Amino acid sequence: MTLPAVSLQDYIFTVAHAVDLVGLDDPWHGRRVGLLAAELAVLAGGDAASRKRFYHAGLLHDCGVSSTAVHQSLTAELEWRGADAHCQRGAALLLRCAPLAPMAELVRHHHTRWELLAASELYRSQPETALAANLVYLADRIDALSRASYADRSTLAMAPSLREQIIALSGSLFAPQWVEVFADASSREAFWLMLDSECVLDYQEEMRALDDGTVLSAEEFVAGAYLLADIIDAKSPFTAEHSLGVARLARFFASRLGLGDDRCAAIEIAGLLHDIGKLQIPDDILDSPCGLNEHDAGIMRSHSFATYMVLKRLKGAEEIARWAAWHHETPDGRGYPFHLHAGEMPLEARIIHVADLYQALAQHRPYRKAMSPEAILKLLQLRLDRHLLEPDLLALIAAEPDVVHRVAVGEAVPA
Repeated sequence: MTLPAVSLQDYIFTVAHAVDLVGLDDPWHGRRVGLLAAELAVLAGGDAASRKRFYHAGLLHDCGVSSTAVHQSLTAELEWRGADAHCQRGAALLLRCAPLAPMAELVRHHHTRWELLAASELYRSQPETALAANLVYLADRIDALSRASYADRSTLAMAPSLREQIIALSGSLFAPQWVEVFADASSREAFWLMLDSECVLDYQEEMRALDDGTVLSAEEFVAGAYLLADIIDAKSPFTAEHSLGVARLARFFASRLGLGDDRCAAIEIAGLLHDIGKLQIPDDILDSPCGLNEHDAGIMRSHSFATYMVLKRLKGAEEIARWAAWHHETPDGRGYPFHLHAGEMPLEARIIHVADLYQALAQHRPYRKAMSPEAILKLLQLRLDRHLLEPDLLALIAAEPDVVHRVAVGEAVPA
């Protein structure tokens, strides 16, 4: 197989969907910010390209957030002292993937007060970029202030006070020219009503239809997968670099089994993305220092299906989506979430399953210490005895236990 030709827009939407998982009780924040920024840009005289640019910037603005606690602070408070950290992280992530790099400065400054931004070197050298970043900030804060009204549909009742609050921040938090556009637009009920989740979803599909056909190169797709893996692994200090370790180990297994370079690269990508659904798991469950109760275990088991729901929208990468989502399936049909049997699981999915299991055991977790190669091999043998593991993959591990362990924990790169 060859790596799929994934559209840039589909990839951006996938990142946005992944980041919005972190919102838990509000999975629409990024998409509402995109809508608001795009519509205000159009009302200010922006063209179709400007509309798309601001929509994409809104979708990606919180890509530096993986923690549910941080997300709740950012969407519940007008200004938050720790906000700049996720701006810096988000900008650094975007700079690592060339097609997204032009939006890095917008993300970097989407919590910078206008009175500071207007006096900055960025404004002196790139005034349009500074203004664009401030429009994303304005859209972000409109949604944050409106958040409490979505559950009981009281947005119109709250709109006058929200409008006054934002207008009062002209010149301090927000550029006067953007506040002027907002003041005019927000005097209409339609401005506030379009923030309903159904309208946000319709807007997303409208924007999806405007795809210009830009496709990621193979190198850009891999870079984009690593970007997503960094977002995933930042979710918890106990799973930091887990996705990278699974990807390394899965590629190592695939190479040892004689699979071609493109197939190995596709398996590596599936390894990088397999835990994307964990972004929706609350921090306290993921970092629990003891065993999970039935309720929390049920929430945890939802993550692989969430991975499937995020990745299946990446057109052309449907196979990779399935391999990634099936990482908790077992040959006996007792895995989850689809309860596949051995004959239904392709080799790639079986590789991801074993790589995920091994790497997790080799890594320190809040409820246990990292296990030695010998202890892991014994545990895997027990799983083989219960028909929960592929004999060929266990044989690979048994043949080179020390090498496999070093690959899993990042101490060696396979030749």
